[in-house]
Amino acid sequence: MLNQKEPNKLIPSGEDDTRIIDANCEVCTAKITVEQIAFGGIWLPSTLICDQCIEKEQKKRELERLESIDQKYTNWFEALCPNAMLETELQRLDQANLIQVMGFDRSSGRGLMLYGATGLGKTRMLWMLLKHITIHDRFCSWLFYSSTSLARELTVSYSFDRTNLRQSPQELHHKLINIPILCIDDFGKERLTPRIESELFDIIRERTDELKPILFTSNFDGEKLIARFNDPYTAEPLIRRVREFCEGIHFK
Repeated sequence: MLNQKEPNKLIPSGEDDTRIIDANCEVCTAKITVEQIAFGGIWLPSTLICDQCIEKEQKKRELERLESIDQKYTNWFEALCPNAMLETELQRLDQANLIQVMGFDRSSGRGLMLYGATGLGKTRMLWMLLKHITIHDRFCSWLFYSSTSLARELTVSYSFDRTNLRQSPQELHHKLINIPILCIDDFGKERLTPRIESELFDIIRERTDELKPILFTSNFDGEKLIARFNDPYTAEPLIRRVREFCEGIHFK
């Protein structure tokens, strides 16, 4: 064995071009043996770090990489989530309902319908589910609308022209159909125009046909929800679809 402090002297012609040296790890000072290679007549410098320290450094860098990714998704979620929802205290929510909501499986193709009286945490639980999906699953392909904002955006799209930068009805419809998860809060809160009801029916029909989940909250159950619509011939099949393709969770 050669000592690591031996000078990098020229190698006489015909000598071996590798050697083993004794050294100390530059990080933890543990004793190691290192193979040294010759090139151009001199011994090249060797990495004097033990395998354990190399592994620790790799794990540290991987953890930093994952933390950076998590922070990116956290920032994205917090930019979209209302401040009041960000301050939700999970322990103050109904734990049985919370377990059901957080058990949502987005791969099943089925959605959720959280229904019941106001003030029971339906919207907060929906945002907490979206937080889990976004940060834990690193999944940000979802849209959240209140029923009023969705109706407004659909209405505005009908006044589309190429000079006002609004989405055309076709562009908005395509977005609402193809986003992997669509959330509609306070479903049935306001009475919709027949045109918006028809558009909403098409969106729900096409999404359920393709098993793309819709997550609803509503203050109304099935019959009361039907009564909120102008046209029962649109409302009844629409609510039937919601019942078939969404797990209902009753907040009492």
